[in-house]
This record gives sequence, structure tokens and C-alpha cells, in this order.
Amino acid sequence: MEVDANLLKDFLRMSVHESGHALMAHLQQVACGGIWFEENSERFASMTDLPVSTELSREHYLVLAAGSAAEKLFFDGYCPTGAASDAEYFKGVKAPNFDQTVNEAGIVFRRHKSNIRQVQLVLKDKFKAAKHQPRNLPKTAYKGKAYRVLLSGDELAAMLTTLALIP
Repeated sequence: MEVDANLLKDFLRMSVHESGHALMAHLQQVACGGIWFEENSERFASMTDLPVSTELSREHYLVLAAGSAAEKLFFDGYCPTGAASDAEYFKGVKAPNFDQTVNEAGIVFRRHKSNIRQVQLVLKDKFKAAKHQPRNLPKTAYKGKAYRVLLSGDELAAMLTTLALIP
């Protein structure tokens, strides 16, 4: 089967974005179940269980903004389309401003650019091992949706505990 050229082109940005979510979740002590590919939407996602929007904490908002903050470190800004589902959480009455929270997450990440890159490289290697085909990744299901696991929560936790992380 031929590799999807668009998926490959977008993989670098996506892997940086999802690495940012995963790393910030670790720094903020928010559980992250890994990075998975959602088959119906054909998108990668960091699997973080979030409470209902009215119960989101500052830490949750930092995790949500962290993907875009990571993109800003490596690229010329973040992709609004890729950030759309994250930004939805910031539309509540008590929610902070999305761009301000992205900037706040960016300040945290100033000390962690190399750690984001390390997570991103692991994602790249695992995707390459799957021959750049999400269908070659292990299957799982969660809340009635079909997923493919790029990096499990256990693998992520093991990797992040080996990095010298300063909150």
C-alpha cells in the first residue's frame, strides 16, 4: 500500500504538537495515556482524560495549549486547523484566552525544547517502523472509538521519567 503523502508531510508538525501535549501533561501531573491515531477522524491525539469544561484547571488548560506552544518553538507559529479541537475548550465563560495560554506554555517549554524533540523522534521512529501506515500500528478501542497506538501510556511514562525534567 502506498504511503499517504499528506500524512507524511503533516507528520513532523503533528508529532511536535502531540509531543508538546504529552510532555506538558507529565510536567503538570495530568495523566496521559499515550499518543494514538483516531481512525474515524484520521488524526493523531494525545490521550488525556479531561474533566468537563467547567472543571478544567490551570494545568489542564496548559496541557491543551501545549501542542500549539511546541509548534511555535519549532515552526513559524502554530497551525490553527491543528489547534482547533484544543481551542474549543477555551470558549467557556471561565476559560482563559487560548493565545495567552499558548504563550504561557511556551515559557514553560523554553527549558524543554530538547525534551520535546526527544519525544518527537521516538514518534518518528515508531511511525517509520509501522512503514508510515497507521493501519500497521496496534489496535485499541476507547469510549467507542477505534484507535491505533503510536506510543502507549506506559512507553511514554517510562521515557519521560528518564529525562531530566524541570517543571
